[in-house]
Order: sequence, then C-alpha cells, then structure tokens
Amino acid sequence: MARAILWVVRKSAGVVVEYGPGGALLNTIQMHATSRPSALYYDAANAQLLVGDQVPDMNIKIYNIAGQPVQVVTFGVQGGYLDATTGIKGQVGDKRFTRISGIGKDAAGNLYVLNNPWGGGWDLGRDGTDLHAYDATGTLQ
Repeated sequence: MARAILWVVRKSAGVVVEYGPGGALLNTIQMHATSRPSALYYDAANAQLLVGDQVPDMNIKIYNIAGQPVQVVTFGVQGGYLDATTGIKGQVGDKRFTRISGIGKDAAGNLYVLNNPWGGGWDLGRDGTDLHAYDATGTLQ
C-alpha cells in the first residue's frame, strides 16, 4: 500500500514541501532563489514529481522522489516564450511555455501543460489559456 502524502507549493518562497500522513514535514525542495513553482503533478508510477516553474525558467522540473528528492531533468525551453535563442521572443509554441498553471498525465502517459500566458504588464489586452499536449516521447500533439 502506498503511503499517503501531500505535496505543497510555496510559490513566493520558491519551495515545494512534502508532508506525511500525520502532517509531519518529510522533504523540502528548495528551488533557485528566483524560481516560482506554480503547478505540481505527482507521478506515483514513476516516483516523480513534476514542478512547473513560472519564472524565470518557465519550464517543468522533474524530480526523482524515490528517496530524497533530486532533480533529474527539465521539460521545456528554458525561458519559455521569452527565450530568443529557439524562436521569436514572445512566441508561444512547442515547449515554449508561459506561466505554467497546471500539469497532468493520462493513463497512456501523455503530458498536459496548462499555461495562463496573459496578464503580465505588456500583454494585458489578451486573455485565455493555452493547453499543450505531448505524447509519452515528448512530441507535441
């Protein structure tokens, strides 16, 4: 039987914490000082925690949580839609995330990333969300 746990994002502190069944603090993931974790997905089948980082990286950090949490890889372009090395600055698209607000997977292993791109300073005239879907190999669907 799997243990009951609760993962919590403390966005402004740049921290993700794990609590046990009785409320005891089990683990703390201290992200970079400028990171703003904003979304979580607990992948029990792979013993991974996917953490959406709103700024500045605008990508997903993937942690192995089989023991002490260790970041093993990222998913998405570092800098997201503001990166100018892989596309036009301000252009959303394949792995060019904005403000990640949700992460999930389905039974087939497809990854879904919900972005809430608009609402910053220069882009207040736009609203809505973007939903990106990737197959198990990371290919945009």
